[in-house]
Amino acid sequence: MKNETKDLVIHLSIGTFFLIIGFFMLLGWTKDNYGAIKCVDGDTFAIGSVYYRLAYIDTAEKDEPTYVASSKFTCDYLNHNKFKLKTLGLDKYGRTLVIVNPDKVFTLNELLIREC
Repeated sequence: MKNETKDLVIHLSIGTFFLIIGFFMLLGWTKDNYGAIKCVDGDTFAIGSVYYRLAYIDTAEKDEPTYVASSKFTCDYLNHNKFKLKTLGLDKYGRTLVIVNPDKVFTLNELLIREC
């Protein structure tokens, strides 16, 4: 009976941990909670060792005309604004798909389309 109780406590603890992590992923944190931001290009950035890809956006690659403008726009936005991330899962490269500022009138994803 004691082993069954231990197993139940362990399962509840693991379940609670994932519930809390899921809650914060849905809620989003401000940039201050994330740390240093590394801009990769217009639709990809990293915070620590985690890479994020803007959902529903495909900006120019290095050899394409609007690469510099879209990369600068994303990097400036992320480094000069507080923001929240809404995660949508992973892409085929293991990057976390996100919408930046899902509660704003225009998300970063939408602003990129309008501005670049």
